[in-house]
Amino acid sequence: MYPVTVASMCEEVRNPVRQVPRAMAWAIPIGFLTGLIFLLPLVFTLPDIGMLLAGEVILIIFEGYL
Repeated sequence: MYPVTVASMCEEVRNPVRQVPRAMAWAIPIGFLTGLIFLLPLVFTLPDIGMLLAGEVILIIFEGYL
């Protein structure tokens, strides 16, 4: 997904022969890193997996707002 975005912008780069492959190569690790930064706080703040599977989480979320 990310390299396609880079390839569509290659007309606007100053030195496309060098810059576009570099951007394509860096798009994947940067996407992985930002995804990891996004997912780690979610994983550590989720309740117990048993509660998630039992469906009790919805009640806990609504109790916080009541």
